[in-house]
Amino acid sequence: MVSETEWSVSAGSGDFVPAPEGLHEAKVVDILPPAMEDDRYNPGKQKKKVVFIYGIDQKAPNGEDMTVRRKYTFSTNPKSNLRPDVEAMIGRSLTAEEEEDFDVRQLVDRACKVLVKHTPREEGGVWANVSQVLASDSVEPF
Repeated sequence: MVSETEWSVSAGSGDFVPAPEGLHEAKVVDILPPAMEDDRYNPGKQKKKVVFIYGIDQKAPNGEDMTVRRKYTFSTNPKSNLRPDVEAMIGRSLTAEEEEDFDVRQLVDRACKVLVKHTPREEGGVWANVSQVLASDSVEPF
């Protein structure tokens, strides 16, 4: 059962520290359910998007594990951003069958490496963006 304090929320202290730039050992800690979003390049149209949350090998100042996120169009098309990241994590190319029907949930807990790049924010500070996902040295291919 969830305690009452686990549901309490605050505005926070405003001292968020973004993940450091560079290459990090990581693993997929969660994948948010796919959801439809407005397509910023085609007004009036929507695309299905999915968010991968990667836990990295760094701790925040408060001692918690740091995470970074990457949002993908939910597609294994060869031109998609998701496909090369999935292929890096599984250590091989998708088969024709997997290209048509790949359950991304099987990647939760999968080790990988993520390259984090900082992008300045208009209001100050930086965004810590996952610019690339690479295979982990310690994981066998699918």
